[in-house]
This record gives sequence, structure tokens and C-alpha cells, in this order.
Amino acid sequence: MSKATITGTWNNQKLTKPLPPNAKGYNTDRLTWGTPPQGGEPNAYRFQGGPVEVPVDGTEFAVGTLTHSNRPTTANADFQVLLLSKLVRDGGGELSFVLGFEHQETPDLNGPMDDILSCLGGGDVGQPITIDGVPYRLRPTRLLKEGQDPTPTLVMAVGGPGLAASCPEGTDTSVRVMAVMCRSDKVDLRITTVNFRGQATGQGDEYIEIQNLGAAYVNLKGWTVNAGEAGQDFTFPDFTMMCGYRLRVYTNEIHPEWGGFSFGMKSSIWNDKGDTGSLRKPDGTVVVTYGYGDQATS
Repeated sequence: MSKATITGTWNNQKLTKPLPPNAKGYNTDRLTWGTPPQGGEPNAYRFQGGPVEVPVDGTEFAVGTLTHSNRPTTANADFQVLLLSKLVRDGGGELSFVLGFEHQETPDLNGPMDDILSCLGGGDVGQPITIDGVPYRLRPTRLLKEGQDPTPTLVMAVGGPGLAASCPEGTDTSVRVMAVMCRSDKVDLRITTVNFRGQATGQGDEYIEIQNLGAAYVNLKGWTVNAGEAGQDFTFPDFTMMCGYRLRVYTNEIHPEWGGFSFGMKSSIWNDKGDTGSLRKPDGTVVVTYGYGDQATS
């Protein structure tokens, strides 16, 4: 765990969908656009960073809070905007990074309609930050509304359900921009846990969880998960795992929010006293193992 301070300002660089011509607030933490009614306020984005604890074990943390002040309009204002951000570590070290956002305006011609805010992911700027001799980069994972379940889930793709939020008309909607720190120097796939005590009949809700904490996306086609014994194998289809994200392979359940993967076994495959899960490349090379109970490694 490392303490740091995060700040961010809006940038006027033209992207695929340029900002409205009357946008204001570049190089500040508050961006406004649109023509407000007499005495009213314009549409706005405000980013609030501050002191944070930055874990390096794959745990999500909040980069900051983004608030969209959604005000009525009759014009389309779809655009993309960059937030130039900086993470300054208390003990020394600095990381500059970019967060991209897309705004989908819904003209209120037939009554109020929600706007959609999406995070486009992050681009690398400058050098990675080094913590305890290890280089890392920050990867956004999702937008988390107040009161939303903080349990981490797989985000299927950039712009997917986890990286988008609806913003009701005439209100201020705040979301926490969640992220993880990923190794910038190598592939780093980990087995984070095995849920070996299922509650469902036949324990079909058991699972093994895998996280990509490395520098690049990994296509898992042909990779195999083994649950400790011959015949207890799951082979991945064509599936690309993004940096920072998790997936689960269930014993006999399908959970799309975690990737939709299952061993398809009708009875329990994870020994309650102890077992070892492994992840292998298509050529059989063992990439990582995870032991628990009497099979745990010190």
C-alpha cells in the first residue's frame, strides 16, 4: 500500500468527437458546455481527486470522483474529452496518465432523458511509477455510483457496462473512477482466490478467480484451468483479458458478469480440506498455481 495524491484537469485536444464550441474550463478541474436558460447553470463535469491509498496487490481503488451536472438541452452534444491526471506518491515518484471520457447527450425534445457517461480507458504518458523497485501503470476498471455494490466484477470491454453510467436529467450524478495498478514490465496473470465451499446444490457456485495485473492484454484462447486432478479442466475459447480485470470459472454455473465460464461439472471439484488450481498455456506450460488448505504454499 502506498499513499499518494491524485489531481486532474480537462484538456481541449480534439478527439473523434470534438467538444462543443462553447466549452469552457480547460486546464481546470471543471469543464462546462451548452447554453443555459436565463439564470440557469450550464452542463458541467467536475473532477475531484485528493489523497488516496494506492494498493499494488490488484485491489481496486478510487482515482477520484467525477460529477456530471446534467442540465436540459435540445441540441446534440456527443463528445469525447481527456482528463490529464497526475499521481504523486508521498515517498517520491510521479505518474502522469490520461483518462478519456465520452459524453452521449440525449436531446430532451420529448421530455427528460438520461445522458450516458463512459470511460474510454487510460493512455500511458511519461514513465511508469516505481513502488518498492517495481514499475506500475494505472488502469481504469469501472465507474462506481454512490450506493452501488463495490464488489469488483469483470468489465467485458472498454465502454462496457462497468465503464458507463447513466446521468438523469436535471440532477448532479457523481461516480467514483475506479482503477488498479498493473505491472508495466511483464505479463502478470494471477489466481486470486478459489471459492471452494459452494452453497448451491452440487456446489456449482464454486469458482476459481483469475486477474490480469500485467502490462498487456492477454488472449486466453487454448489456455487451461485445472482444478487439481486429471479431467478437471476448463479450456478457454477465444477471449482477450484486459489489464486489471478479473474473471471466474465456475464449477457448474454461468455468470456473464464474470465472463460466463464454467467447468460444466455436476458435482464439487474443489476439495474443502485443500487443493491446488493451476493456469496453463496452450503448450502445457504452467503459468501460475494457487494452493489452499493443506495444499497451501508458504
